[in-house]
Amino acid sequence: SKSDAPVEWKKDSVSITPSKKYEIKQRGSTLELIIHSLKPEDSGEYTCDSGEQQTKALLTVHATSILFKEQLQNKEAEEGDTVTLRCKLTKPDASVEWRKDSANIIPSQKYEMKQRGATVEL
Repeated sequence: SKSDAPVEWKKDSVSITPSKKYEIKQRGSTLELIIHSLKPEDSGEYTCDSGEQQTKALLTVHATSILFKEQLQNKEAEEGDTVTLRCKLTKPDASVEWRKDSANIIPSQKYEMKQRGATVEL
């Protein structure tokens, strides 16, 4: 392991290039691949290849559960009024389904859905 020897990082045999997602560091003979904002699809086999030798490691990323930080609040309104229902999730930009009774609600003239980070509104 020569100091500053060039190496190639791979995920599942595909070369990795530095980006917002992947940060590659080398200080002397110490090599690091830093993976930012992990998601389950980042799971796989990672390889550090010096050309002469390689080492591999398996990364498993578990999805985190999405929980409600702030629950929906009961509301009362007069016929013809407009009401906003709001809740906050533990995971920003998580996929959300709105339901009235057990029927899915879709965006329409009557229903407007918004999502800003972890806050969702109907």
